[in-house]
Amino acid sequence: MTEARYRAVINTSAGWVLAKATARGIVSLSLPSARRPVAAASPVPRAARRHLAALRRQLQSYFDGRPVRFTVPLDLSAFPAFTAAVLRRASRIPYGQVRTYAQLARLAGKPRAARAVGQAMKRNPIPIVGPCHRVVAANGLGGYSAGLHWKRLLLHLERIVQCPHP
Repeated sequence: MTEARYRAVINTSAGWVLAKATARGIVSLSLPSARRPVAAASPVPRAARRHLAALRRQLQSYFDGRPVRFTVPLDLSAFPAFTAAVLRRASRIPYGQVRTYAQLARLAGKPRAARAVGQAMKRNPIPIVGPCHRVVAANGLGGYSAGLHWKRLLLHLERIVQCPHP
């Protein structure tokens, strides 16, 4: 049985974000939108409420241009082991830095799995906190499921103007 997920709508300077959490941590996050998402009002357990409140503070700081180290716990229990490992490793990439798909594959213990890392990043349900925008190709930006304009915007916000190559 899947653990209950609770929703919160977060207002940031970049727009509205919809976040979902379990008692274990954040499970999904939308990129900011001008449209306010709908979240049904329902009682939220204390643990999930704490995670969502911490996420709200951290996202607001992030979009206000302050360097943020996201410390909110992630609930990656619904993912295969490799995907969860990649998302955990990506979440450790420091603010203002990038890693290549190949570097992230090595850090996740599968040095020949750069393409699989790309696929994990493509399915990332927690952008920004699991900063897939900080993962780039060896010869340039690589892709971004929400569009390269978002990847460029987030990298620019973190003052990453040039992607270093390994």
